[in-house]
Order: sequence, then C-alpha cells, then structure tokens
Amino acid sequence: MSKTSTMSRIGLIALLLVLWLSGCATGPRYDTEGIDLSLSPRSVIEVGTFPAGQRILWGGAIIEVRNLHQSSEIELMAFPLDQQQRPQTHKAAQGRFLAHWPAYLEAMDYAPGRLLTVTGTLIDITTGPIGAATYHYPNVQIEQLHLWPAQASPTRPRLHIGIGVTLGN
Repeated sequence: MSKTSTMSRIGLIALLLVLWLSGCATGPRYDTEGIDLSLSPRSVIEVGTFPAGQRILWGGAIIEVRNLHQSSEIELMAFPLDQQQRPQTHKAAQGRFLAHWPAYLEAMDYAPGRLLTVTGTLIDITTGPIGAATYHYPNVQIEQLHLWPAQASPTRPRLHIGIGVTLGN
C-alpha cells in the first residue's frame, strides 16, 4: 500500500469520525448562575413565602399555549430534568406552571405534549381552574426557552449507520 493511499484513508477516517461526533450534539447550555435547582413548581407553592425574583430552570410537557395581545402564555406540566435539561416525562410530575414569552409563539409548533425547557424569573402566583378545582400556578417570565424535537426519544440512544437509499411516500 502506498503512503498516499494510507494518508487518504486516515484523512477519510478522521472526517467520518468528526461527522459522527457532530451528530452527538446535546441540547442547549443554560446559565445556572443564581438558580436554585431544587425548586419545582410544587415546592414553590408549598413553601408559604413566594420567592419572587428567583431565577428558575424548569421544563415540562406543554398543556396549552395562549397567544395574548403582545405575548404568549404557555401552561406546562413540570417534570424533573436530565443532564441535558430535557424533561423526563417517565418520572413523577412536579406540578403545573405558566411561562410568559414576550412575543407570539406558533401554537402548531408549541403543541400540547411537546417538551419545553425554560430559564426565567418567578413573577407571582396566579389562581385558576383545572376542571372544578382551583389551582395555584407559579408564573415565570422566560429568559431562554428550548423546544425539544418532537421525534427524539429520551430513553433510546440514536445511532444510525448505513449506506443505501431510503424510499418513502
């Protein structure tokens, strides 16, 4: 085997390795400075003294998006977050909260069931109905949000290796 052929193979292997590793990218990075990661929507309601102004990092499944005059309000069911800050819906729910975004959000993109992670500041508590019951919602002013891909599965690693053609309708 010639030296040029060996160098070409090494270059090709290095290129394939870089492309493969770029497919392993994680979710967004969040600035957790000043965030009490032990807070959950349920614990905020149960504490008795509301920590207004406290920064949070919460995530959950979207229940509903309401587009208001100049903002959007997202109702979420909170779940614990994994190491990439993705909501873990297979774990126990941590209560509901309302997240406020200062612009329009497309309800088709932010559909019920989609997973969302937000950082923001606790504003206050709103009381509202869930069926015939009264519920206390912590309100969060969003600083950063991340809508997780709909088809991604948090429980299975995604690895696709193959050469060929895929046909579909």
